[in-house]
Amino acid sequence: MRGRGEQLRRLLLPFLPEKKQGKKIRFVAVEPTACPTLTKGLYRYDYGDTAKMAPIVKMYTLGHTFVPPGIHAGGLRYHGDAPLLCLVYDEGYVEAIAYAQNPVFEAAMLFARTEGIIRPRKRPTPSAQPSMKP
Repeated sequence: MRGRGEQLRRLLLPFLPEKKQGKKIRFVAVEPTACPTLTKGLYRYDYGDTAKMAPIVKMYTLGHTFVPPGIHAGGLRYHGDAPLLCLVYDEGYVEAIAYAQNPVFEAAMLFARTEGIIRPRKRPTPSAQPSMKP
């Protein structure tokens, strides 16, 4: 499964034991303000899809009937996050922050123009771009 915090999960899990032992490591989940699941959602059991066909799992969710504004273009338009990411966020091992998509995309364009680096992907991944803000 892709999205819903899967990239962050892959990055943080190898370092989580060290953080639990007290090492100063900062994990920050970045999400769009149009789909603020961690920063505005509730930690509860919810369906994984709007049709109520997927299993019910505990996650930070905006509700399975949530539909983001039509203008939202960055990343997935999903109402919840990966259950494992939600658990470590709920336990305080991960911070979360939400950014509006236009300033994030502008920062990504500035980075690409300045550094000449474009990350090839089939779909945009704005979650990594706020770290590149000037």
